[in-house]
Amino acid sequence: MKPILAFILVGAIAHNAYAQIAKVEPAEPRWSQTITVTYDPRAKGAKFNSTDKIFVAMSLFYGDHIKGTWGEMEKAGDIFRYEFPVKEDLAYITFYFVTPSSWDMEATLGTMIHRTDGVLACGAYTEGMLQPHPDPQYKQWFEKEIALCPDDFSAYPEKWLAASVYDRPFNAATVAEDIKKMSARVKGEPADYLHALSAGYLFLGQEPQSRAVLKKMFERFPNSPLTADALRTYAYRGYADQFTGPGPDEVKQLELKLIEMYPATEGARDLLSHLKAEDQDKIPLPTIKAIIDKWLQDEPDNPLPYYTLAKACYTRKQELDTASPLLERAENLLLQGKLRFYYDIAGQLTQFYLSDSYLTAARIALDKGDFAAALSRVKTAEALTHETPTAAYALEGSIWRQLDDPTRAEAAYLQAWQNGSKDALEPLKEIYAARHGNLEGFEEHLKTEGEVSGLATQKKPKPQFHVKALDGAEFDLAALRGKVVVLNFWSLGCAPCRAEIPELNRLVKDFKDKDVVFIAFGLDGAEQLQASLKELNFSYHLVPDSSAIATKFEVSMYPTHIVIDKQGRIHAVLTGASETRHRDLQTLIERALGT
Repeated sequence: MKPILAFILVGAIAHNAYAQIAKVEPAEPRWSQTITVTYDPRAKGAKFNSTDKIFVAMSLFYGDHIKGTWGEMEKAGDIFRYEFPVKEDLAYITFYFVTPSSWDMEATLGTMIHRTDGVLACGAYTEGMLQPHPDPQYKQWFEKEIALCPDDFSAYPEKWLAASVYDRPFNAATVAEDIKKMSARVKGEPADYLHALSAGYLFLGQEPQSRAVLKKMFERFPNSPLTADALRTYAYRGYADQFTGPGPDEVKQLELKLIEMYPATEGARDLLSHLKAEDQDKIPLPTIKAIIDKWLQDEPDNPLPYYTLAKACYTRKQELDTASPLLERAENLLLQGKLRFYYDIAGQLTQFYLSDSYLTAARIALDKGDFAAALSRVKTAEALTHETPTAAYALEGSIWRQLDDPTRAEAAYLQAWQNGSKDALEPLKEIYAARHGNLEGFEEHLKTEGEVSGLATQKKPKPQFHVKALDGAEFDLAALRGKVVVLNFWSLGCAPCRAEIPELNRLVKDFKDKDVVFIAFGLDGAEQLQASLKELNFSYHLVPDSSAIATKFEVSMYPTHIVIDKQGRIHAVLTGASETRHRDLQTLIERALGT
């Protein structure tokens, strides 16, 4: 299993060849051969043209880990081509075609790899089953994989993950039966078996048993990529299913120990990247540096290692002179679109890291008393983010306040407050009291001026839609003027999306008698959503097959929440999962209502 805390949208994939736009030759590549992958900008539906600089980003799937690489395609007549040597043990490759600023989703291409004797490599069907998202034909893929490689235990978790998306209600009995089959076949307790067993117990809701297997993996295979992946899977499911008790903390301690014991491994790197900021801060800076040193050896053009080390220095208030040039390096690589070549095909993460890098640089500059640099960087952070830049507005207010410019400070704080900031309220009170001598009339002033400040944040016209929900209700966005409209873009295959549903239902209840409309745009079809409603009990109006609307709203990360105010303006955008999402949305809705 390859869990991530935010579900990134990737489109339909073609196995072996996408006939019109991209192709791979030979059609059945083998170990030790060289693959030639081509992109034809003349093909119907091709997003890029012959004058673009086109790159191919590749996800390489091995038995126990995934590796990313990329290369620039060469122009050969009217098409672009790239050659890639196939190493042994490779099972599957996914090709993504990108430019520094875009991605041709329709050209996404996947191919299974054969051994030198022409037989498919173990894991080829397994990875095909799940890349780039669960395949509804997963059962056939799984049966083919087990027939090919009966001892490929890694196929089982992928099967269960696909079943959790497409089979409603989810039949846990099949997981228990699969565990029996695995246990009957296994010789000893290899890492891939324990990895699958840990995942299986999670699907069965048996958290203590899963944790016991994790401890065994940590003791026997501490530097295996599978151990790191199993720990991440537990953390992902723990967040999605809201585990209670000692389990989450015990597993977190295992993650921290593994990072400190084996900082030069890709497992340590992956664990570090997926830890929350407060947990990353528990890791000693020398350990962080050891991870970054190896990371930069492997991926010198990846902006994330530079960003990660700079953030570690800043949060610890250590080596700030080192942090600033690291952030500049990260920003340059992000602006060049280099993160797309690694983890961010859709570009959503690039926007987040770019904005946060400039925001961190602004904070460092402010700490040093360099107001010009701080202001320049915070304004850049505001301009580059796809989300509502609430933190950046608050920091800008602080900068202007230190520069003794209360008018500009108030304007920035008002924008932060209007977009949900709780920290902006006290400085707004202090500025108002200093100007008027007391707080009389402050609430009315806050409401009036806050509405005016909100106008400045609207940069794009809002897309329109006319949709029909599963409950029969029809919604025309233009006709909803005068109401606050809350949109949730989600997918059944996104565990964090499902995890936040109870909290979202609370929002519907909290604003039951208010002028608020809640609409959830699902990527899944009507039949799948209908089958899931008994389990999910989602109180939003559910609209199926909503990928086209998601594209209109430039949504590529799930979950995404968009709040539209009474005037029909986009009031706020929140992407990814968060433990505070209910409270964040509640505040934003109240601001949009003017309460």
